[in-house]
Amino acid sequence: MRGLAASILAFGLAAAPAPARDIGVTLDWPDLGPVSARAEAVFEFQSADGEPLRRQRVPLEAGDAGLQTILTDVPGPAAALRAGIVHRAQVVASTPRITMPETRSLTLDPLTADPFLAMGFAQQLSCAQTDVAFSIAADGALWLRQDRDVIVLPPIAEAPPGWFGADNSEAWLHGNRLQITLDGADLGECVPVLGPALFPLDAAGRAGEWVLRITRDEVSLRLDGDADTLTRARPEIEAREGRLHLDAGAFEVTLSDVICNDRASGMPFPVQVSILHADEVMHGCGGDPVSLLRGAEWQVTSLFGVPVDATLDEFPELTMRFVNGRVTGRAACNLYFGDVTADRAGLRFGQMASTRVACPAALLTLERRFLDALDHVTRFDLGRAGLVIFYAGQSPVVTARR
Repeated sequence: MRGLAASILAFGLAAAPAPARDIGVTLDWPDLGPVSARAEAVFEFQSADGEPLRRQRVPLEAGDAGLQTILTDVPGPAAALRAGIVHRAQVVASTPRITMPETRSLTLDPLTADPFLAMGFAQQLSCAQTDVAFSIAADGALWLRQDRDVIVLPPIAEAPPGWFGADNSEAWLHGNRLQITLDGADLGECVPVLGPALFPLDAAGRAGEWVLRITRDEVSLRLDGDADTLTRARPEIEAREGRLHLDAGAFEVTLSDVICNDRASGMPFPVQVSILHADEVMHGCGGDPVSLLRGAEWQVTSLFGVPVDATLDEFPELTMRFVNGRVTGRAACNLYFGDVTADRAGLRFGQMASTRVACPAALLTLERRFLDALDHVTRFDLGRAGLVIFYAGQSPVVTARR
């Protein structure tokens, strides 16, 4: 079995974690201009595998165009940093992920935050129990998305500004936080996170009739059968009724915040793409499919059709978390990790490494079945209520829920 080709010793043999440290940071945002009142700078520290470790927020004064600060007690395992500017609970500028030197106390080179367009065109929020995304529509309504469900909450007429509600759901936007109740369930306070940027974005027609790439500077289109690629400087992006529109002259592109399944493979993508070229409208899918799996931890609910209940002693924990092109989690007894890639052809898990803890034979058998199932996965799809289904060909082999 390829999936267990590598293993590592238990964590007890690892070196002791590095102590916390102080980090000096200079951050500016030249293309954004002076910030408005109640803006914040957000600093997200990550492990070497991209796992978020800690977020620190620094309030900004109205009119600020830069920041110098000391971030204290940064966790020892922190290996990378991203920074962003948040206003009205939305990230409006962000920096790339940078690797931090391994010294006790340091001052980083100046960071520059560029204007930010989020994947999905909606701001990702981290709540106490789940992750959601939100945006404000042109009519002032608050749009919330949880998995594939979209909830529209109009402003509450008799309430102060920032209150939205309908039926048994409501939200309060205050400063850079949202307090959300959905269908009577209190999600608690939700804060914006530095999600993946929209560009660069790759897309293709559902029948392979075109290939599109949009970067920060260019947009290019290649039609099937054409030797030449149409390349233009990336035009200004217009927001139209919840969609993004680019007019490159020779062709126009519309990006929609709709999960799009590739017609050939059935793989889901985070962006639905329409292209107008020579008076013909062509449709396709774009973005990174793995981005749909990022966020909260997935709990495996069935394996080869057999239900798994992690609350029962006889069914040990099976989990999956996707971060920066890798999957990590617990496989019945041991911790595991490995690479994961996805494209129009499907989804593939690479070789898995794991700890090597002594376990009962029954647990090791279940662990091997789980890792073997990952080894055979060829694609995935999303269901309702936070469900993901991993397939081997046409057969579901693993299901999981957030």
